[in-house]
Amino acid sequence: MKLIKVLVLNFLVFGAIYAQTPVQMKVDGMSCDFCVNSVSKKLSTAKEIENLKVDLEKGIVTFDVKKGSKVDKKKYVSLVEKAGYDAREVKVGDEIKSSVKATAKGVSYAPVGNVVKVFKVAGNCDMCKKKIENAAHSVKGVKSANWNADTQELTVKYNENKTDLMAIHKKIAAAGYDTELVRADDATYKELHSCCQYERMEQKQ
Repeated sequence: MKLIKVLVLNFLVFGAIYAQTPVQMKVDGMSCDFCVNSVSKKLSTAKEIENLKVDLEKGIVTFDVKKGSKVDKKKYVSLVEKAGYDAREVKVGDEIKSSVKATAKGVSYAPVGNVVKVFKVAGNCDMCKKKIENAAHSVKGVKSANWNADTQELTVKYNENKTDLMAIHKKIAAAGYDTELVRADDATYKELHSCCQYERMEQKQ
């Protein structure tokens, strides 16, 4: 009887050590399939990661760490940042279940400092849209950016503890696009593809 108990105990310990470990990450800044592919590609370089899934709508990445492998939170955050996005709320194992229960009770996480702003950016086409949004995303602290060709408006979400609105305006202007506050350099504007050479914008004083 004692032998059976010992074997069962060893089996349970062995299983606990070598079972897969679930990991969940909240990733800010993803807005399209390209973003999903970038994050997935970077995380996949970690050989211990398997069953990787990305929920674009919720901005959540989940995966399992292989049996017997170390869970390295800093490593996974670094990989996401190298892909150009911000990772936070890295939860492992039971922390994920606790998070789900807390949300069910009406308790949710709201990052301090995140704001949403809308401003005018001149442009013409899908190529312009990609360049404008990429310029905005290149500013550290920007979570999402979406430019509308019809309204000529950019909706940007960013963490004001990491950057400010003027830094985003300047970065977009540096890519060759006038914003309502910053005019792009004439030489940079002239380097744009002919279909992207929009009607120049008057800046607000």
